[in-house]
Amino acid sequence: MSKHYRSLLLFSLFLVNFAFASLALAYATEPIQIDPSRQDFVIGPGKTDLILNPGESTIVEVMISNRTGEDRDFEIKFEDFTGSKDLTSPVVFTSDSGANTLKDYLFVSEKTFFLKNGERARIPVTVSVPEGAEPGGRYTSILVSTLTPLEKTLTDSGVKGGVPLITQSGTLVFVTIPGEIKREGRLAEFFTQNKASFFSYAKDVVFQLVYENTGKIHLKPSGVISIKNIFGQEVRNIEIDQWFVMPDSLRLREVSMVADPAGDDPFMIGRYTAEANIVRGYDDQSDTLSFAFWIIPWKLLVIILIILLILALLIRLGVRYISSHIEFKKTPKETLPPTDPVV
Repeated sequence: MSKHYRSLLLFSLFLVNFAFASLALAYATEPIQIDPSRQDFVIGPGKTDLILNPGESTIVEVMISNRTGEDRDFEIKFEDFTGSKDLTSPVVFTSDSGANTLKDYLFVSEKTFFLKNGERARIPVTVSVPEGAEPGGRYTSILVSTLTPLEKTLTDSGVKGGVPLITQSGTLVFVTIPGEIKREGRLAEFFTQNKASFFSYAKDVVFQLVYENTGKIHLKPSGVISIKNIFGQEVRNIEIDQWFVMPDSLRLREVSMVADPAGDDPFMIGRYTAEANIVRGYDDQSDTLSFAFWIIPWKLLVIILIILLILALLIRLGVRYISSHIEFKKTPKETLPPTDPVV
């Protein structure tokens, strides 16, 4: 090989290496502590809530932590989402770029990047609102995916498979464009899981709240569940942190209570009333719904019943023993001497 071609080859390799190095250094990275038993990657924050006027922009920092156990390539993409009437799906991703799309107004300098195992990347994402955008909400997600190599994927039988595994995680972006916006929602239902009325002791009582948003902007309700006994005394107070409900959708929220004393919690048995007071998330309005349920410690009641039966049996045996071993003699009545008849 001539010196000219050798120099050209070395220069080409230098350019390739420089390009990969530039790609790897496109975002700021930092080392993180990892647990070898966890093999995944994490993206944060979970969601971002912004208020932007038409024509305004801001930068959101997204953090991706590689804990997969190996160096990986990652890819970023954007996807709009909406609400749902299905209680099992709080959001639904959509590829329909309508008038209210936001994904076309997000920007990152590089959509693919490389992370070593045990590294975290801090990625700046520019979020913009187009000029002339109408008041209301716009919603998109920042999705990050990675490809598990073929040699890492296994079939059910433990043999290396032929289909690579794509793992994806994301963070949600909520943008509110100020103006006249219809805000309307309410607590629609409040009940226990499977609408059960009786619970045994040391079991979870799962309360379920269904919130209906009939407005044009996402809402953030919050509140408290108060548990009162048959005398109207409050025995538990369960705080419910804010959660989001998309426009024109239903959202299910679950809150658990263990019917078991811990610390200074009282012993719970009998009939109770659960009352949910939920702040709607706008104009200081709230809703209150309640229902009754029972906590019956079956195991304790069975033990008490067995003890009572044993006591009853012992008493009965005792009575029989006393009856058979102790004689009760009747005291004869004192008789008076006969008197002569009166003539």
